[in-house]
Amino acid sequence: MRLNYIPIIIGLMSTVGSIKKVKLNSLFKYFGPDSTVSEIADLMDLEDIGAVPILDDSFLLLGIVSERDIVRKLVKNGRDSDLVTAKDIMTKYIITVKKETTLVEAVKLMKDNNIRHLPIVDGDKKLINFIMNAQKNILKVRSHDAIVGLLYLISVGLTLYTSNLDFLWIAVGVGGLQIISPITKFCPVYFILNKLMPDTDPIQNGK
Repeated sequence: MRLNYIPIIIGLMSTVGSIKKVKLNSLFKYFGPDSTVSEIADLMDLEDIGAVPILDDSFLLLGIVSERDIVRKLVKNGRDSDLVTAKDIMTKYIITVKKETTLVEAVKLMKDNNIRHLPIVDGDKKLINFIMNAQKNILKVRSHDAIVGLLYLISVGLTLYTSNLDFLWIAVGVGGLQIISPITKFCPVYFILNKLMPDTDPIQNGK
């Protein structure tokens, strides 16, 4: 296998587990099946989120309540949000992924099923994390991998074309920044992508 193909292969094989929120096991909002829709709607409005997972006491994923569920199954029918519970209106058929699912597979699932939120479960269907605006966050990770891979390819290509080994320092510099980024919590590529994609979760922004 030619070495200059390695970054492309790594980018294609990046997994859902590589998303920062999943890596850090960040907290997410959730409710139980007996929570009232008024409680759920208040939090969704306060946190400006479009959906929440519904879990039992063991974190087993039971369903999802989205803005669409509230409008279609409650508001449209004139039902009282203080009397209707999550289990009454939640969507029970849920598309889920595991941490090992590749980003390519995850994006395809979301496009094919027209979903924006991504529940990540373990082998027992217990929720590990819940990614909002998942497609955009995954796109950011894939963009990062593509840019880094492209810089590697440019470095190798220029070296081969000019026989000037100095161009390999591009690859060395990029690789070095990627290696230390978990410590510095800063990546120049992500810094630019964070600015270009403000409606996604910030990644490696130095915090």
